[in-house]
Amino acid sequence: MKKEIEMKMRKPPIEDDIPFGTARRAYFAASMDPERLGKQVRQDYVRHLQAVRDKFSPMANTDEKLELLDTEMEEYRQGYKKRTLALLSATSRTASPMVTGRANFPVARNRKAMDQERGLYEEMKEWKDKAQRAIHRKLGPTARPLEEQLADADALQKRMKAANRIIRKDTSDEAKIEALAKLGIEKPTSLLEPDFSERPGYPSYKLTNNNAKIRRLRNRIEELAISKGQVTTKTPFEGGHVVDNVEDNRIQIFYDAKPSVEIRQQLKSHGFRWAPSIGTWQRQRTANARAVTGRIVGTEILEPDEALVQHAQTEGY
Repeated sequence: MKKEIEMKMRKPPIEDDIPFGTARRAYFAASMDPERLGKQVRQDYVRHLQAVRDKFSPMANTDEKLELLDTEMEEYRQGYKKRTLALLSATSRTASPMVTGRANFPVARNRKAMDQERGLYEEMKEWKDKAQRAIHRKLGPTARPLEEQLADADALQKRMKAANRIIRKDTSDEAKIEALAKLGIEKPTSLLEPDFSERPGYPSYKLTNNNAKIRRLRNRIEELAISKGQVTTKTPFEGGHVVDNVEDNRIQIFYDAKPSVEIRQQLKSHGFRWAPSIGTWQRQRTANARAVTGRIVGTEILEPDEALVQHAQTEGY
């Protein structure tokens, strides 16, 4: 009796996510040995999930991160299972003339089926890459506040400019090294050596790049200040819905079915990019993004302040 209870409580093995019958049938018309390939698919499925967990386990160095890894791996498993089954379904529609015979072989139909299978495979590959990058971000060290990053970048810009002023002075190298050391410059002697432009000091591209970083950080801080108090909203349109996602700082368009080639080209030309991990076309939140989105989907996307008022009225505030 005890053994029966233990058997009932035990979770089914992960490979059962992919039924053997489903995996085997996928290769009935495409392989001389569908049983072997069916078993291999199930084994590869388990090996991949284990490999992903092994990859991120060293990062789960606290109880909280270990719990987070369990949650993320379960979500990853469900996404991988869904895509594996979809790929097997596509594979089941392909055939090999070596198996079915060459007489009356549907060449055009088989080519179309193989193209669909190849497309799903590429989508799965892209999804795996993005999903694993997301897990890495969540398990990685917590990013420093933007204000701290801005302060460091500002300080670096001032230090580089001050260092270049010292180096340009008509004084001895010893005096320059002493002044650079007081600025907190490590290895000040290296700055006295000419770079590829034959000029000592910090090259102009470093100041330009750091200045661009400062602008990006300031803009992001301003955007977050503006968005504080705004709410994520969902706007339906015929054939899908738009999410003005405050938390992710994205305008996201979800279609009920794959949009036409013309619509996809229009989306790409206006900065939208396909995110297969969440099934949406998205770009950064801006007023222009909302206006463009409205024109593409054929409905008005509310400005943040209007959306907040509407949300408050809906919630009865």
